[in-house]
Amino acid sequence: MYKIKLTESLFPPQTNGELSDVTVGELFNLLHFLLC
Repeated sequence: MYKIKLTESLFPPQTNGELSDVTVGELFNLLHFLLC
């Protein structure tokens, strides 16, 4: 669960868990797209 702890350190937990998950998912998709 290293990614989860890393994202929590970068982005404080949101009141809406679903919104936070979507934001984190989009962020990792963007990073993966840029790295590829």
